[in-house]
Amino acid sequence: MKIHLLLAAALALSALHGCGDDEKARNAREKIGEAIDATSEYLNAAQQEFVKNAETRLASAKTRYEELKTRAAEAQGQAREELDHAVEELRLKLAAADERLRELKSRSGKAWEELSAGFDAALGDVSTAVEAAWQHLTK
Repeated sequence: MKIHLLLAAALALSALHGCGDDEKARNAREKIGEAIDATSEYLNAAQQEFVKNAETRLASAKTRYEELKTRAAEAQGQAREELDHAVEELRLKLAAADERLRELKSRSGKAWEELSAGFDAALGDVSTAVEAAWQHLTK
């Protein structure tokens, strides 16, 4: 939605470009230009905040993964097999979330919106896998 506002402002600015050089047109172009700049700055700040939050959440999941891996190495028998499987599944999900975050950092616009939703889904998968693995530990 914010992208649409930015595009609408840019379109309005380009439409005013051909309106001559009277004072009202110049003022309108200036205000639209300022609005475009402000919207762009807002979007950049929002994306940076999302990425920072995503990195924190992913780091927390990795910490829990390392704890789980250590506990799995200490387990024995059937519990060890189940935990090893859960740890491997979690490792794969963490790798997928890492990849989505890398992609997210390099994108903008519509692609960024789609990838941010994909990252949230990938991190949700990680959270589910972490909880399932910890369930094996408490059995």
